[in-house]
Amino acid sequence: MRAPHPCWPSAQPQFESVTQALWTADKIPGVDGELFKVKEKTGVNQQACLLLAELVRRVQPTHTLEVGCAYGFSSVYMVGALAQVGGVQHVSVDPFQDTAWHGIGRTTVQRAGLAELHTVVTRMSDAVLPSLYEHNARFGLIFVDGDHKFDAIIADVRNAGRILLTGGLLVLDDVWMASTRTAMSWIEANLPYERIVARFNLAVYKKTGDDTRHWTHFEPFLMARKTG
Repeated sequence: MRAPHPCWPSAQPQFESVTQALWTADKIPGVDGELFKVKEKTGVNQQACLLLAELVRRVQPTHTLEVGCAYGFSSVYMVGALAQVGGVQHVSVDPFQDTAWHGIGRTTVQRAGLAELHTVVTRMSDAVLPSLYEHNARFGLIFVDGDHKFDAIIADVRNAGRILLTGGLLVLDDVWMASTRTAMSWIEANLPYERIVARFNLAVYKKTGDDTRHWTHFEPFLMARKTG
C-alpha cells in the first residue's frame, strides 16, 4: 500500500468536519460563500458515499473520475479516500458546476483541504472522455452520475470503458431509475464487465478486459419498467 498523499495529515481534520456537516446542513456554501438549500434528491446518499470511498481504498488507484459533481458529496469522499491511499488526481466532469451548481462541489472539496487533488472540468462528458482517451489518460475507478437519459448513460459507459484500466471499477448511480437499470442490462449482456455489488442505489462493475466485440455483435437486453 502506498503512503498517504502529503496533504492528508493536515487535511484530515478538515475533511472529517466537512463530511460530517454534509448530512445535517440544510444549506451549503458555493464558491462565493453564498449559502444554497440542499435538494435532497440531487446529492448521493451517505451510505453510497461511504461505499465509493471504500472502493477507492480497495482499488488504490492513482487517478479516479466522476461524471457529475453537483454538491460534491461523492467528490469529497472519493478525493478523501484517494488522498489516504496516496493517489494523484480525481477528475469531476460537470458542465454546470460553475453555473447551476454555483461551484458548490468545487468548494466542498476545497473546504475539506483537498483541492490540490481535485480537477473540475466544466464541459460535457461526451466531449471530455474521448479527449482524455486521446491524451492517454487512464483511471482505476470511474463513477457515472451525470445525464440520466438512457442514451446518455450508454454514451458515458462506452466512453468510460475506453479510459478505465482493466481490473478497474465502473460505478453507476441511481439504479432506482428505469434508464439506469436498462443500461445495466445492456452492460451485462454486451460488455466485458462483472457486476460486483448493487446496493445503496449504486451498481459496481469490474472491467475484466478490453471491448473486442465484432462490429456485428449484438446481444438482446431487458428493458426496465418505469415506475412512478
